Amino acid sequence: MMAFLWLVWSGAHALYDNYRYGDERLKTINTFLLAYFLARVVMFFFIVGGFSDDLTAFLGILGLGVGMNGGVARRPQPAPPVSAKAGNLADLLPQPKSAFSR
Repeated sequence: MMAFLWLVWSGAHALYDNYRYGDERLKTINTFLLAYFLARVVMFFFIVGGFSDDLTAFLGILGLGVGMNGGVARRPQPAPPVSAKAGNLADLLPQPKSAFSR
């Protein structure tokens, strides 16, 4: 029972992150998947729920959402501040290494 509740909570969180931080082109499908998942959860707990049938539906919805988004979307990290001192561009790039060096 605890594992199933963990699956429902984590699945809802993953679909919400994909809805909130995912690609704008997938906004409509992410909205649908989140709403469909939550509707299935409510139906499972309050109306009628068959564990084996609903488990495959929950995992299918989660798999489709994660597969379409290439994983779980995360909050974008803020860009690091640009230093006031403008240096040489070559100082910012990594130094090349010889392919044949030891």
